[in-house]
Order: sequence, then C-alpha cells, then structure tokens
Amino acid sequence: MYEYIKITDAELDALPPGLAGFVAYEALCRDRLRDCLRDYGQNDDETEPRQSYLTKVLSAAEHYHVPVLEEVEFEINGNYDGNYERRLFQMIEKETNKLRFQTISARKGTAVIETPQALKIEHHISQLRVRITESELEDRIKSKLYRKLDEILSILKGKPTLQATMLVIASFFTAINQAEAAIIRLPETMSAIAEIFGHAQEEAETKALEHMPQKLIEDQTEDRYDAGLSTKPKQTPRKSAPRESYDLNDDIPF
Repeated sequence: MYEYIKITDAELDALPPGLAGFVAYEALCRDRLRDCLRDYGQNDDETEPRQSYLTKVLSAAEHYHVPVLEEVEFEINGNYDGNYERRLFQMIEKETNKLRFQTISARKGTAVIETPQALKIEHHISQLRVRITESELEDRIKSKLYRKLDEILSILKGKPTLQATMLVIASFFTAINQAEAAIIRLPETMSAIAEIFGHAQEEAETKALEHMPQKLIEDQTEDRYDAGLSTKPKQTPRKSAPRESYDLNDDIPF
C-alpha cells in the first residue's frame, strides 16, 4: 500500500515529550498532506491521502492518550462518508488547538534566573554602565540607558519571566538605536543577556512538563513502538551550576 503521509525516523525521534509531541506530529502529518494534495488536480480523488492522514493522527492520539481523540474509531472501508471525514478533520483541529493553548499556559511566565546567571548579568551591566558614563552620548540619552539597565536589575530581584525581560531588552535596543554609535559593543552584550534568559526559559519549560496534569504527561512506558512513534526519548541529565566560585568573565559578549 502506498504511503501518502511519510514521516521519517529522524522526525519521530525529534518529537518533544508528552502531548506536545502529538501536536508536533499532527503538524507534520498535516504538512505532508498539503504537500501531497498540491499535485492533485480538481477532479482527482483525494480520499486515500486524507484517510492516510486520519489513520496516522488518530493512531498517535491513541498512543499519546489525547482527550476526546483517543476514543475516536476510524476504519478505512468501501463506504466512504465525506461528511464524517470533515467532522473528523474539524475535531482534530479543535482538540489540537486546545492542546496548544494548554501547553502554552502551563509554561507561560515560568523562567527563573538562577544565582550564577543573575551575577553574570549584574557584572556585565555594571560594565555597560561604565561605558555609558565614559561615552560621548548626550546626558539625556545616558539617563535613558541608565534607566533601562536599572529595569533589568530590578527584574533580577524577583522571579523574572521571559516576556517581561524581553520587553525591557527590546526597549534597551531601541534606546541604543536612537543613540549614536559611541557604545560599540552594547548590542552584542544585550544579545548575550537575552540568550541567558532563553536558556532559563528552556529549563523552565522542561520543569513545567513535569508539573502538568496527568493527561498532559507522556505515558513513559516501553510500548512506544506500538504506535510506530519512535523509541523512548533519551534523557540527558542537566548539570546544575555551582553555587560558589562564579566565573563572571570580563569579556563581552559572554
């Protein structure tokens, strides 16, 4: 039987854990279906590729224990029902979108900057402050940049979220662009600071998955082959940062 919706082993292995994996898998199948139907003419029969999509996605839904979708029974037979197929497509789209919003809500605002990261950022902000002071910028522009640095430092005092921090960094970039080119490496430094927050957000998302409701957690069993959805993802232990002897690294960017 011809395989209309082809997903490679590499793509399967790259799927994220939990229901986020189902969302990513469905997106892959939908893209493959679009690619396949792009070659079809107006009078060509699209039934087989569409059924292939439904078979793969609903099998994945059963494997990942996706609410609602895992209970759907779909069999390919000679009695084709276009209305039923359309309802299935609509149901998959609805439930997949719900999962997207649930996973976004679970990880939103969870990035926390740890002590080593905060100290490194504070160290380089102090260097930026010196460069601003020594630059030939107008006093009003210096004051504006100082305020932006203070905003970043104030965020570090609490539990900073990625969204709040990136807004401050974006406004800092705007202030730099409005100024002159006297502070040569400020943009590179702020990019490095943004990267630190990005790593913090990545770690926070991993932790968020661990605290999601049971229905939003991957069934960590040995039967991943059953649905043809790759092997159990390899778990690479994260190294925790030391709490002493922080290397602040005077070079910018860091």
